[in-house]
This record gives sequence, structure tokens and C-alpha cells, in this order.
Amino acid sequence: MIDVLIRGAGLAANLLARQLRLELPELEVVLVDPLVPRPRPLGEATVEVAGAYLSRLGLGEMLAETQLPKSSIRLFFDGPDHNSPLSHMSEVGPVRAGHHPSWLLDRRTLDAALLKDNRRLGVRVLPQDAPARWVVDATGAGPSHRPLGTSRQAVWARFEGVENIDSAERPFPSGQSAVHFAYRGRWIWHLRLPGGLTSIGVVGDVPRLSADAWLPWLRRHRALEQLLPHARAVDFGCQRVQPSFSEPLLEQDRARTGGAALRPDPLYSPGLDLIAWQNEGIVEVLRRQAAGQHTREFIQLYAGFVRLRAEVTAAIADTQYGGLGSYDLVRLRHHFDRMNNLNVLSLFLGRAHLDEDFLRHELGRRRVVLGSLHVLGRVFDDLAAHLEQTGEYHRHNVGFRDGPDDLSFQRGLADRSPSEVADLQGRLMSQTLGLARRWRLGRFDGPPAEGWMPTLWEAAQG
Repeated sequence: MIDVLIRGAGLAANLLARQLRLELPELEVVLVDPLVPRPRPLGEATVEVAGAYLSRLGLGEMLAETQLPKSSIRLFFDGPDHNSPLSHMSEVGPVRAGHHPSWLLDRRTLDAALLKDNRRLGVRVLPQDAPARWVVDATGAGPSHRPLGTSRQAVWARFEGVENIDSAERPFPSGQSAVHFAYRGRWIWHLRLPGGLTSIGVVGDVPRLSADAWLPWLRRHRALEQLLPHARAVDFGCQRVQPSFSEPLLEQDRARTGGAALRPDPLYSPGLDLIAWQNEGIVEVLRRQAAGQHTREFIQLYAGFVRLRAEVTAAIADTQYGGLGSYDLVRLRHHFDRMNNLNVLSLFLGRAHLDEDFLRHELGRRRVVLGSLHVLGRVFDDLAAHLEQTGEYHRHNVGFRDGPDDLSFQRGLADRSPSEVADLQGRLMSQTLGLARRWRLGRFDGPPAEGWMPTLWEAAQG
């Protein structure tokens, strides 16, 4: 009988199969690929946890040869009439590329390369199910998904002939960044992909558009019109996206991973991070079972932890769409999100998530963590409405740039203990909430046009 049968041959399935062959080579691993045509997948950018997971699986050389290194996330801001040229848009993003790799992915070529390499590692591929001791659903189509957040419209396409974004006169190159054009209630992504295509899509307050209406809608934004005078779409997609999960996530002899288990809001590219957390838990259960250890309690704890990561990811997205179009609001919120993302990376690098005491502690904080995020969202929504009423929502949206100076913070991530991370998270929430409330009450005159984010980082670290 097969040890582990994984239904699916996409990214989550291939990464899990690879991890099992590398870490538990005594297990027979089989992928089930029915060889039916599939649409070109999304999920074309990663952030740091995903980058660390891919490095842990020894994929650095393959990614360097076939994909593009992502330098950062950049957010560009427009005026209220959407008429700012690229060269004038204010910008938020890291001052320098970070220590921890992330990538821009052509999912079709990556999935194919992973499948080929998995065959080399001894993974068998079958066209249909076979008897197995363990079954993992990685089909991307998990049943009975339960909502975790707001449903939003998404529209996207890959384009040929997009102008080089760095042809605009801007102080820092952005061509290999995950560029987000940020507007109140929605954001438009721009991702340069390996092979010459550019992925452009929108999530949020946008009508359900047809393929013929998509390009004209994008061109209503002056900056995008500059990039798309000769563009031609090679595919098109339009659907609702809603953060959700499907239970059970993890059991004694079966599990779900990828879209079959969790579907996040795509803001800030969390999809592969969630796959990393899911796959790590599945492999740990199989490792403990192979060693003859009891796994029932770990399975309960880890399934709760993965759901909590999905809930936090959904809350982070849900609580900021109202302020996305304001350069000043996003600087404060991006400071909060960026530092928290690096705090979570500390936990992943130190493998705290495989320790049962840590899992109990994290689940014990669930109500406080989610409650704090929802309070933060209400405060930011109220502040966004106030800034709109006072005419200050777009105050610094043209002509400025700012970014965190976080390289020194990144260097010591792997050495931080879970208690140090929790302390930093608490101080960060207190700092962000306190500043937003004082701003709303008129006790803070608003931030300077530039140089604010490094000051926030220094203060948050004490």
C-alpha cells in the first residue's frame, strides 16, 4: 500500500511531495494528476515566510534559474481623480532589498519544473487514486468552505507588450517589485513575470468586467494608461475571492493543503505562506507517526494553529481596504503589517510552530489577537472617513516616498524567542493603535511627508 497519496499536481502538492521525499525518504509518495487542462494559476508573488520555506526545500538554484527574484513590495498612490502620472505618484516600500528572498513566479513553468524534479526524487505520478495509508487533498477544490472574511471581486489578465515601469522617472527601480497601485477600497497589482508577460489584476470595489472591458477600465487610470498603450491580454479571469477554510484540516490519516484547505484574500501575497504552514504540519505528523509517537494532541493543536493563521491573514486584509488609497494612512498600517510579517518569519525560521507548548500559547491568545485586529480595523476605518471629510485623505499622495529601514531588524530574526516576538507584537499594536487614535482626535497633526517610517521602526523596537 502507498504510504502517502497526494491528490493534485499543483504548487501545494508538489512542494509537499518534495518535502516528504527530502525529510522522510523511507515513505513512498504518489501524486495523483488526472492530466486534465487547468487554467494558468495565480499566486505569482511570494513574501518572506514562503521564501524561507522554498529555501528550506533546497529550491534556491531552481528558482534563480527559472523565476525572478522579487526586490520588495511597492505601493503607489494616486490623486482623487486617478490622473497622476507614474513619475509623480507617492510611493511606500522598503528602502533596500531585504535579507530574506522572495520571488515573482511563472506558476505554469514552476509547477512543471517541480513535478519533473519530484519524479527524479522518486515520487510516482498516477492518473487516478490508489489505496494509501495517508491521503492529502491538494486539488484546490475543497468542499464546504466556511467564510473567514469579506467577499471581493477580482479581475486579472496576463499581458504582452506592457511598457517597462522603470521607464518613468522614479527615484528607485520597481521592475522586479510586486507593485500595488493603491486606491480606497481596491488595489491593482502589477507583476513582471519570467518569460516576458506581466500580470495585472484588481481586487476590491470594482465591477464584474468582461474581457473586452478590462483593458479600457485599466486605462482610466493615467499611470496604467502609460504602461498599457500597446498591451495585449493573453488570458483573462474574473471571479469573487473570499477568505475561507475547509475542515477538517488535519487528521490521523488525511489532510488538506493549498486551496483545498484555505483560500486567503490575495492582498500582500499570503497564499504560499499558508501552504508552508500547512505542509510543515502534515510532515511533522508523519514524522512523529513514523517514530511511533502519539499524534492526536499535536494534530488538534496544529489544525487550530493553521486556522488561526488563516483568520489573522483574513483580518489583516479585511481591516485595511478603507485606508488603502491614502499614502499617509498606509505608511502607518504598512509599518504595522511589515513588522508583524517579520515577527511571524522569526517563528517560522526557529520552527516554533512544531512545539506543542508554543501552539497552546498561540491558541490561548486567539481571542485577544483577533479582537485587537478588529479594533485596529475600526479605528483605521474611522480615521479614513475623518480624513476624507477633512480633505486630507490624499494630502501627500503625489510627489513623496517613504519606507521602513528594517535591515538591522531582519538580521536577527532566527534568534528571537517566541516570548520576544510576542512582546514586540504587543508593543507594535499599542504603538499603532495609540498613534491612530491620537491622530483621529486631533492630538497628532499628521505625519511628515517623508522619513516617518524609519522613525516608527525605531520607536517600535524600543
